[in-house]
Amino acid sequence: MSRKMWSDRRSTIKGGLGLFGFGATAGFAKLQSIATAAPAPRRTNRDSVEAYFVALETGKFEVLREIFAEDARQIMPYAFGDFPRSFDGREGIYKQYSSLPKLFSKMSFPRTIYPTENPNVLFVQFKGDIEIRAGGRYQNDYVGIFRFENGLIKEYTEYFNPILVSKAFNVPI
Repeated sequence: MSRKMWSDRRSTIKGGLGLFGFGATAGFAKLQSIATAAPAPRRTNRDSVEAYFVALETGKFEVLREIFAEDARQIMPYAFGDFPRSFDGREGIYKQYSSLPKLFSKMSFPRTIYPTENPNVLFVQFKGDIEIRAGGRYQNDYVGIFRFENGLIKEYTEYFNPILVSKAFNVPI
């Protein structure tokens, strides 16, 4: 095939595909934006769980207002004594966490996030390693269940060992 003929065929192919929106870079941009416009719920939810822990570790508690639903709830079934069993609403959750720097100087939460059959539910196994400002350290093992609605955390249930809480804070069960 001669060069001239090959060149003409490439132009025809480009032009012909362009009629269907595939020949120009604009058509490619359309395809690319369609592919990236709506991330999978599991990815978004996983990112929110990760953002929750990073907010606690870095003290950037404003992030909590972005990832929790307005009517969100955090439940702690094993809380005892004066420890609250739940925090209600986005602002209630924010208020609780934003007060933690008064008590703790450093928090670390090594974690593993597990997907479930329901893309709106994530299971997290994590450890807490927390330096208490007044002296000492609080360490515990946790399990968390995050439930999502419309990409926001709707409910977070946190299970922990109450005996370790009692010892760290010298509070009877």
